[in-house]
Amino acid sequence: MIDPRISIIEDRFRNVKAILCIVSSKGGVGKTLFSCASALVLGKMNYSVGLLDLDFTNPSCHIVLGVNLEDYMPVEDKGIVPRKIHGIYFITMAFYTRDEPLPLRGQYVDEAFKELLAITRWPDIDFLIIDMPPGIRDEILNVFKFIPKASFVVISTPDILSIKSAERLLKLLKESGVDVIGILCNMCRDNEKPIVNLAQKMGVIYLGKVGFYDDIAAKIGEPAGLVNHKFSDDVKNIIIKIINGKAT
Repeated sequence: MIDPRISIIEDRFRNVKAILCIVSSKGGVGKTLFSCASALVLGKMNYSVGLLDLDFTNPSCHIVLGVNLEDYMPVEDKGIVPRKIHGIYFITMAFYTRDEPLPLRGQYVDEAFKELLAITRWPDIDFLIIDMPPGIRDEILNVFKFIPKASFVVISTPDILSIKSAERLLKLLKESGVDVIGILCNMCRDNEKPIVNLAQKMGVIYLGKVGFYDDIAAKIGEPAGLVNHKFSDDVKNIIIKIINGKAT
């Protein structure tokens, strides 16, 4: 039996010009902070932006944005309509789990994924940033199937474990035939060469580096401080490269 949500999902993204999935092969590489900063930077550049936190088991974009979940529940109108927060249309599973653990596995992950995509009514926006869960998991494979217009940005840190893991993720993405925009180096202390070499090896674009900033943790929960930090200047340089290839 055909799941009716599949055709609905395609329609939900009809008014979204570009979808950027921010992915990493392991946790702890700064993917969520980069995703939130990207959305804030795009908004500051006068683009209309959405941010979707697809990490069902550990959503944390709302923490970075300093969002009180009670104050920004989506509006229900033939689905759910994202509320604007700091100039960004924002959806996270945390609105419904209230920061409680959601230990989903297997088919239940698939069902939750399809349900959230099918019920969310995105407005007419230039960019949708999707903060993907870390690792090579069902959600990434589902994006291939349900959001064919999505493009992928891979994040890695310069350490050997992250690089080796990122290589496996890049292989999966390329074998699946999806659009890989490129890879970037996060938490970089002038040691980006291993990731530059990985990009060359895998035939993808090296998007640049985001520096290591000891004080960036103090900006979590303070979006105004985050978007004006040098961290976000680095993010903006990468976003501009992406826009040059993806903006319509």
